[in-house]
Amino acid sequence: MADMVSTLSSPQGVLEYGTKVYMQRQSNHILGNLYWNQDVRLRALLMASAARKQPKATSARGDASPIAELVVCVASAASKRSARDIIRQTWGKEDLVRTAWGPVQLKVVFFLGAAPEAAAEHAEMGDVVLLPNLEESFGSIWLKTAAILKFGADYFRSG
Repeated sequence: MADMVSTLSSPQGVLEYGTKVYMQRQSNHILGNLYWNQDVRLRALLMASAARKQPKATSARGDASPIAELVVCVASAASKRSARDIIRQTWGKEDLVRTAWGPVQLKVVFFLGAAPEAAAEHAEMGDVVLLPNLEESFGSIWLKTAAILKFGADYFRSG
């Protein structure tokens, strides 16, 4: 999966595959089907395997070590700061989420096209990933989705 994400998110992959997907207006459908059309047992096995491979860490409050890390990637527009602030003030402010199996470390990351207000928010909050040369429009959401997939692959590969 990581190799496929790297291929699709490379400049050559975007030109070769991304253009085809965009032209067919099926990008979100195809990306969703890559995951959701897998067998449920395979998805559960992959999630459990990824959770077990995550390094154990303690929270800032000194709670028990998390059993897994959950990274929530939110595609947003630079003009939607108030919506992002609501997430930060509610469920996104928690660093640990309690589950029946133990605590899970939570990290929320917002993906925005590079704009002056987005750069200021990135410097202020530290939870914003800036996507340069990305026009904020519905037509480019597939590029944001591919960037989120690449970010996830790189994030968990480096851990």
